[in-house]
Amino acid sequence: MANPSSLPDNLIEVIRLGLKGEAVGPAAGEMEPAEARPHGHVAAVVGTMQKLGFDRLFASRKSREKDLALALVAGRVLHPGSKLFLSRLLDSGSRASTLAQVLGVEGADGNELYAAMDWLVARQAKIEDALAKRHLTNGCLVLYDVSSSHMEGKHCPLARFGYS
Repeated sequence: MANPSSLPDNLIEVIRLGLKGEAVGPAAGEMEPAEARPHGHVAAVVGTMQKLGFDRLFASRKSREKDLALALVAGRVLHPGSKLFLSRLLDSGSRASTLAQVLGVEGADGNELYAAMDWLVARQAKIEDALAKRHLTNGCLVLYDVSSSHMEGKHCPLARFGYS
C-alpha cells in the first residue's frame, strides 16, 4: 500500500497507465534487439591476466603486438585451438565472445597472430627472467613438457600408430 499523492503528476500518470496494463516508457515504442556476445569468461580471464601483470610482463608500452600476444594467451584458455581458429573468433563478425573488443584486436588474421608470436620470441628471455624472479626460489626446479602425446601399438585399436 502506498500514497502516491506526493509524486509528480507525470509519474502518477505513468503508474495509472501501467496499472491498466498499457505500455509506458521505452516499452511503448519499438525495440530492437541488441547484439549479445558471451562476456563473463572473457572478463574473468583478461581481468586475471591484468591482475597478474601479464600486460606489463610482455612490454611496458601499449602496442598492437602486445594486445595480440595477450589475445593469444587468453584465447588458449578461452577457446583452445589453432591460430586460424583464434583469428576467426577475433573477426568483427564473430559472436563467440567479446575477447576481440576487450583487447582491441578485432579483425586480426592468422598472419598477425604468427607475427605476434615472433614479437614474443624476441622478448622470451626477458619474460622468462621476470617470471623466474617473481616465482622461483633458490634450488627450485621447473620441468615442463610441450610435446604431444604419442602412442604406438599393434594389438590395441586405441593404440594405433600416431598421435592421440
